[in-house]
Amino acid sequence: MASDGLASRLHLVWGSIVSPARAQEILTLRDALKVRQRKLDVKERSDGVIDFAARVIDMFCAYLASAGVIDSPDADPPLSDVMTSGHADGFVLWLKHEYRSTNVLTGTTKELSSTSIRRYASEFKTLAKLGTREGWFPSNPLSNSDLPPAIGKTVNPYTSDEVAGILAVIERQPNRERNRLIFRLLLDTGLRASEFCGLKAEDIQLDKARLKVFGKGRKERWVGFTPQVARELRAYLPRIGRGYRIFQSSAGGPLNRHSLYKLFSGWGKNAHVAGVDIHRCRHTFATNYLREHPGDLRGLQLLLGHTGLEMALRYAAVVDAERHDAASPFDGIFDSQCDPDVLPPVKRGRGRPRKQLAIPPAALDVPAHRRRVTEDEIAAALAADPALLYRIADRLSAQADKRHR
Repeated sequence: MASDGLASRLHLVWGSIVSPARAQEILTLRDALKVRQRKLDVKERSDGVIDFAARVIDMFCAYLASAGVIDSPDADPPLSDVMTSGHADGFVLWLKHEYRSTNVLTGTTKELSSTSIRRYASEFKTLAKLGTREGWFPSNPLSNSDLPPAIGKTVNPYTSDEVAGILAVIERQPNRERNRLIFRLLLDTGLRASEFCGLKAEDIQLDKARLKVFGKGRKERWVGFTPQVARELRAYLPRIGRGYRIFQSSAGGPLNRHSLYKLFSGWGKNAHVAGVDIHRCRHTFATNYLREHPGDLRGLQLLLGHTGLEMALRYAAVVDAERHDAASPFDGIFDSQCDPDVLPPVKRGRGRPRKQLAIPPAALDVPAHRRRVTEDEIAAALAADPALLYRIADRLSAQADKRHR
């Protein structure tokens, strides 16, 4: 709730007693943050979203202090001094080149991803838009400041060998029943870490083999699970009282994301599996779903709790690439390494024979000389192997030379 001082300052601004220029002098950066958080609270956004707004301002103040604009990161400068395109761009560059995030569990530091930097910049621009709507500024002061691009990471699901290796490690460690259920349930449902840790006994419906998830934006959804996981849950749930979190830590408290991260980190280390991460279970679930339900992007979107199809399309691209690797459209149609007896090499002048594109008759249902390649097959093959175009052109040129002799 706003303090009395903030309430009086906002009353002056909202009551149109002062001009926008005067409002910038009256209101401070953290005053604007409190209004932003109150707006988010009214919209019933999650605590994580509200806390993120505060973290952005804290980091922006850290940037200002490093640039010598304010004396310390705890300072609270006027909006008129800091809400500028120059500072917004400087904030992005600072996040990219100077700031390093620290893992509270391992103590290691790393650069922010391009997606994280874009999120910070976007939240800061949202604060400027809020100020413009509320009359704090005559126009948006960050209208000329562009958001940095976000480079999407490659989706990396677990392989069957990696899953088997992790399960083998779990079976050799204490709490194997709990840990086995944790790993299998995450693979079976694709839940986010925060969603998984928030599960309670009453969220599970064993008779319908589904569970209720409270996702981002406090949205609820149902996600099903397999009979094998249902059997393990049926044996495990009687230990958990109603109203309690399903999974407890070794210390006896509710399992949180940090504890879950430590579990996965230990499993990966002992199984000699690189890059073990909770979110890879979500990637594995999504790609497996599309293998079993090709093209059902809308269904996957609902199960994962996404607001759009962007991530579903990325998962579909992974599955499509696997299908292409398993059976390329041009396997057995154009093959530069085929048996030379199928089609003899064509000589061009006095030069040496060139590699030929051949159509092995044994791989086709029709004789080689009657085989007609469709446009879709050609387009798919060229997309997979751009160099194929040059080999096709080489053969056509050789055939044209032969006809003109």
